[in-house]
This record gives sequence, C-alpha cells and structure tokens, in this order.
Amino acid sequence: MSYKRIAFHLGLLAVLIIAGIVFFRQNTGSGAIPTLIRQLYSSDDKVRIEATRALAQNSHIGKEAVPALVQALQDKHWAVATGAGYALLKIDADAAREAVPSLIERLKRGGEPYMPDLPARILGSVGPAAETALPALIEATHNANPQIRASALSALSSIDPTSEEVAALLTAALKDKDDSIRLAAAQSLARVVPASKQVLSALLQGLHDSYWQVRFSSIESLGQIGPGARSVLLNLNQFIKEISGSQRVEDKNLATQAHYAASRIQDNITPAIHIQTLIGMLKDKGMTTQDYAAHELAKWGPDAKQAVPDLLQAVKEDDKLTRYWAAIALGTMGSEAKTAVPVLAQALHGDSDVVRSRASWALGKIGTPEASGALMEATK
Repeated sequence: MSYKRIAFHLGLLAVLIIAGIVFFRQNTGSGAIPTLIRQLYSSDDKVRIEATRALAQNSHIGKEAVPALVQALQDKHWAVATGAGYALLKIDADAAREAVPSLIERLKRGGEPYMPDLPARILGSVGPAAETALPALIEATHNANPQIRASALSALSSIDPTSEEVAALLTAALKDKDDSIRLAAAQSLARVVPASKQVLSALLQGLHDSYWQVRFSSIESLGQIGPGARSVLLNLNQFIKEISGSQRVEDKNLATQAHYAASRIQDNITPAIHIQTLIGMLKDKGMTTQDYAAHELAKWGPDAKQAVPDLLQAVKEDDKLTRYWAAIALGTMGSEAKTAVPVLAQALHGDSDVVRSRASWALGKIGTPEASGALMEATK
C-alpha cells in the first residue's frame, strides 16, 4: 500500500473518530442537554418520558435544566413527573432549590402515584437550601403513608440538623409501630447536631428494637456520632457483653458493628489531638474536607473551643457548605464562641439564605448581650 493511501485511510479514520465523538456528545454528553430540555415540552408522552430518563442518566445535567424539570414535575403523565424528580436528584443542591416550591406542592398532594415519597427524598437531597419546606415536611411526618413519613423524617435531618423540633420528632419516631419509620429515625439521628441526651437515649433504646435493622442502624448512628456519644459508651459495652455469647448470625453482626462503633466513640486519640487534627483540616484550603472538619467540630461543642479562631475564618470561606457548618459549630459552643459575634453578625447579611439562617441560630445559642443585639439589629 502506497504512502498516500495509508495517509488517506488514517485521515478517514481520524474524521470518523471525531464524528463519533461529536455524535456521542450530542446524544449522551453535555451536548445532549439542550435537545433533551426541548423534548420535555413535546406533546408526545413517549418523547417526554424518554427525555426525563435520559436527563436522569446524564452526568452533565446542570441548572439550565431546572426550569423545564420543575414544569415537568406538574406533568399529567406520572412517568414524566417521576422521571423529572429523579433528574433533579442529580443536580447541584443550590441549583435545585428553584424546584423547592413545586416539590412542596407535590408533597402536600401526596407525592407521586408510584413513588409517593419522591418529593420528600428530593427535598432531602437539596439539603439546607430547602429550608422553606420544613413545615410541609413536618406535616408529612403524620401522613398515613409510611413511605412518605419515613422519607420526610430523613429529609428533615438533612435540611435542619440543629432543630430541636426535628430531634424530638426523630426520637419519638423510634417508638413508632412501623418498622420502616423506626429505621428511618435511627438512621437520621446520626445527623442531628449536637447529639443531646434525648438523642443518645433514644438510640440506646434502639439497640433492643424488635427489628434487627433498627438495632443495627442505632449502633451505626452511635458510631457516626463518635466522641459526642462518650456518655453512653458504658451502655454500649454492656450491650456487647449481652450478645457476645450468641451464636445467631444477626447477633454476631451486631456485635461486630458495636465493637466498631465503640472504637469510634472512644477514639484512642486524645480529644485534644483529635480536635487539633480537625482544626488542621479546617485550615487547609487545598483540601475538599473543610466542611467535614467543621461538621465534626460541631459534634464536640464547647470542648472544641480552641477551634473558634479557625471557625471564624471558615465562616468567611467561599464554599457555602463550609460556612454553613462553621456557623453551626460556633453555635454548639455557646458562650465559649462569644468572640464570633461580629463575624456571625456580618454573615447575617451574606448572599446565602442557609448560611444567614445558621448564623442567626448560632447567635441565639451564643446568647450574650452582643449576640442578642446583633440579631435585633438585623431585624431592623
């Protein structure tokens, strides 16, 4: 074969590869998004259904799809509305907040015909940005459908983990007759900050639940709370002793999980070193775990008061989630975080609703005259 023919075939191969890439992008990648959005407005049910399915599977979906998906939530065809809901689960929480009013409306109407808990699940995935949905979700915890009640409980703990009302609903739900409700409560209590005596007591009761998965999730949640559950470590160790001789597979699994939870609660690293490690993570702006560090510091409350200066800086970070958890961590420290009042007062006028809300909560928890004055000034 001559050089020219080889060059011709290589050139043709290159053209085909480029064409394939273009075709792939236009049909499955970011290039497909505009076409799929237009298809959501089609009069053909099948076209709209396929469009929502494709959007839900497309990893490039972004805020540009939100208006069309919000409208699709009201679609007459249940499959389109449900598909739009799944697509919204894939979108960034800040972008998806535009869908919150429509999701609240669908939640009040009883959700979707085939996925009644989907609106609550999406609201939970939006997280703190769905704060306006709290009243509707609290109402949904009394719904006759256990799926809706369970998802509403889970969503509440994701949207406002600091709420005493949410904590009370979750601890009460651990006594519900329905297994799925108790399971959702046991799993959700791990997100409540700070972990109060009532929360820890409810999880201890969950260790003896009649439903094995509730027992397992109660243990798991205690482990996730970590050092904040130190006051119940003796109770957990006693539980381990009670089941250690059992030959049942379920009990052996519970014992394994309980040993792991106890190790996370006890933590062989001294509290001072643990907190200092978290402070180091909080300082490192090159890491993607600043919000995690602030979240973990919130579990320590006043014991982590040495972190106040670094949490003050974290409240000023660009990342909203870091600011959100830094404000919560400062609030859990109460008057020990009184030097944070000026920064939190400034955060009351920031660009994020959820950060403003947590800054207000934190000032209320700090409770000094200066903190009260900052809150009064913000309401003028």
